[in-house]
Amino acid sequence: MRVLLVALACAAALPAQLALYTVEPERRIESAFHMGSIAAGDVLEMRFQLRNIGPFPEPLTVLDIAGTGFSMTGDPALPQTVWPGTGVEFTVRFAPVRAGDYSAALVADSVSVILLASTTASLRVAVEEEGGGWSALSSEMVVDFGDISIGAPAGRRFALSNLTGTELPPAELGLTPGVFSLGPDAPAQAVVPPGETVIFTVNCAPESAGVQEALLKVGVRQFRLRVNVIEPPLPRPEFVIELDEPGSARQGRVSVRFAEPPATRGGGVVRLEFEPAPGLGPDPAVLFANGHPTAVFAVEAGEMSARFGERSWMEFQTGSTAGNLVFTIEGGGHHERYTLPIAPAPVGISRTRAVRAGAFVEVEIAGWDNTRAVSELSFTFFDKSGKEVAPGAIRVDATEEFRRHFDTAGVGGVFLLRAVFPVTGGAGVIDAVQAALLNPAGTGQTGTLRLSGPD
Repeated sequence: MRVLLVALACAAALPAQLALYTVEPERRIESAFHMGSIAAGDVLEMRFQLRNIGPFPEPLTVLDIAGTGFSMTGDPALPQTVWPGTGVEFTVRFAPVRAGDYSAALVADSVSVILLASTTASLRVAVEEEGGGWSALSSEMVVDFGDISIGAPAGRRFALSNLTGTELPPAELGLTPGVFSLGPDAPAQAVVPPGETVIFTVNCAPESAGVQEALLKVGVRQFRLRVNVIEPPLPRPEFVIELDEPGSARQGRVSVRFAEPPATRGGGVVRLEFEPAPGLGPDPAVLFANGHPTAVFAVEAGEMSARFGERSWMEFQTGSTAGNLVFTIEGGGHHERYTLPIAPAPVGISRTRAVRAGAFVEVEIAGWDNTRAVSELSFTFFDKSGKEVAPGAIRVDATEEFRRHFDTAGVGGVFLLRAVFPVTGGAGVIDAVQAALLNPAGTGQTGTLRLSGPD
């Protein structure tokens, strides 16, 4: 028990380990610190740190400030342990209402210091809000004029009030050069008697887009003004689709036009998306002529049509699959959508070849099936007199072969069919062939194909 008492007595004799520092610039505060002087109505904030400068952990259970005009922000959680070499940061905010000298007591466990600050008499500066009320300003605040279109000037009213009860020297008004200007109701020097208010206007008439700022000067104080200048909105765009007949394996044109001439330059993008019919997959051939699913357009003031590079249209491909082509315009604050349906159709034929080779006849057909459901194939051969060669039409169930192709090839509804037929007695008796391909939408036929190659 005697050893424990000695240890406690030694611990009680240790000096305080917590010390108060300013953060930027770093400076240790012993008993009192003057934060500075500001104009009444402004705000002064300063960052402090309680640092453990001793060799042992130190508990922090109290951190408080008491004094008119002073407050603390970013309060750390209490209680906590401050380890050697570490610190706890917080901010002291000084926001006085009237001129004068102020003080506050800052207490933190073993630390107790006096913070001092002062203010000089000045006019209260306020800005009128949309609802009609007035908001007081401090020098670090930003007055945001919001979004303003080029050619659409705007203004906001400011009020200077003398709440000090005494005469104040004239306050010179000024603005840094830019898109802001003082209205005709703004005096060069504001003389505001005690208890009275002077109201003036700051106008904004931008001529170019972008975020722009300026400083409003009231005596020695400055207030930052900001505006986001945007291009005037474009008129509502309209799609013009040029396509002789909606269907697969075709090319069309899309244009973007306006009901009235645009007042300014602008631009946007047209997107082409594909919504396949139920049970079908995507189609990589649904694209614009630039090889992409998007096409950027530009708008010139006064022109009724947008431009895709040097042209007023962009070509597109309808692909080889049934479904919907969905065009979307995005630009000038508009989002317009147009859907072009591509209906299921019989098999289309794009290229054919029929060859006689020894005792064989080879038939090659390139085409598309936008249903991706070819089922039956039919081949009919003819001799040189035009008569059907026995046994007549040869029918083949190709359902599974085409299904595997469309499921794995990833080329939409495009296919290349090659069929080889052995001919008893020599292929020289065969002069022509006709082929037909059946899908749920109907039958596609090749017409009469003359065989090439030696007799």
